[in-house]
Amino acid sequence: MGAENKNINYERINKYADTIISRLYERYEVRNNEEIIVFLNRVEERKNGKNFSLAEHVRGMLFSFLSSQTKWEDKSRKISEGAIDFLSSDGSSGFNIIPNVELISKMPAVDLMRKFRKAKCGNKQIYIQMHALKDNIDTFMRWERDHKSVDGFFEKKIGGFISPDPKKVVEIVKILADSDNEDKLWAMGIPLVCEYLRNVGVDLPKPDRHILRIFSVDRLGFLNKQFIEKGENNSIRLESDVFEVFDILNEKTKKTRVDIDVLFWDYCADKEDTSKAICTKQPNCKQCIISEFCEY
Repeated sequence: MGAENKNINYERINKYADTIISRLYERYEVRNNEEIIVFLNRVEERKNGKNFSLAEHVRGMLFSFLSSQTKWEDKSRKISEGAIDFLSSDGSSGFNIIPNVELISKMPAVDLMRKFRKAKCGNKQIYIQMHALKDNIDTFMRWERDHKSVDGFFEKKIGGFISPDPKKVVEIVKILADSDNEDKLWAMGIPLVCEYLRNVGVDLPKPDRHILRIFSVDRLGFLNKQFIEKGENNSIRLESDVFEVFDILNEKTKKTRVDIDVLFWDYCADKEDTSKAICTKQPNCKQCIISEFCEY
């Protein structure tokens, strides 16, 4: 693995991670969630050689946008029930929708925004995101022209999807989130780029606030740094360190990074049933099954 990263507590990971993950699997709340099943299946499809179309990449980016700045549980249910099927190109529905890329490209961003808000699937950034969606589709189309497909662009950058170099995957994530790069995907930082790539089968964690918080020195201590909540002078970004932690967990457990990420996300996410929301900003420590490993 090379020189050790001083931001990562390898001793705690090696000592506690197997037990923590085993316990979390015992109470896995999302096993039968349609969205998560589809999500995990896409990683398997990618490993088995599936090529994803332009429309499927647009779908992945769209779901990434919709996941931001929101409590996902209610929105996920609405999508499963067909709330955004107005974008379907072929009668497909829910999380398996194949969006009409031509329709999205031609529809004014303000009209797209209104449709998502009417479907109660918007968020605070939905207008900016709909503008970015159209710009990013233009980027996808450029990649198609230059590399024969959107997948072709990534094949060149990461050396193939079957056994990609994890360092090259992280590198392309940073490129797509870099506002100074011509391949930047607009309105997407590192967490949303990861969410998009996971939606097209790339085995990546999403280093959002839930994961950064639970891995921080103040919780499980897999990282040797604090996580400062967004809006509270959060100048410390730990995404790169999180990628390395997931590489270690992947090697230890032989489970996909996505599967492990969903496991921790499920434990940390806000939920309508607050008794099931455990390691949130204000943690429910009395209900925690891994509290003995926590520094909170």
